[in-house]
Amino acid sequence: MIFGAASSASGNDSNSDSKLQSEYAHYLQDNDTDLSMLQKYPHVQQVFIRYNTMIPSTVERLFSFGGLIHSAKRNRMSDKTFETLLLLKAN
Repeated sequence: MIFGAASSASGNDSNSDSKLQSEYAHYLQDNDTDLSMLQKYPHVQQVFIRYNTMIPSTVERLFSFGGLIHSAKRNRMSDKTFETLLLLKAN
């Protein structure tokens, strides 16, 4: 199966599986790239939130690294350079 779930003999499970498959298919075919488009696809939105939400401690650590990188001696650093250094430090 596409979503890793086996179909059961119950008609309701089969119907809900087909609704999920239909929602995902419509999402993949949608040309809208705005984040608000997820409002049209509640199941896709749930998956997005689950896997694309940062843990607060990670955010705090990134701010801490940012403070270490952006010092008085590095005040002329471009945004791109700062972002690159921050990602290198965090990973």
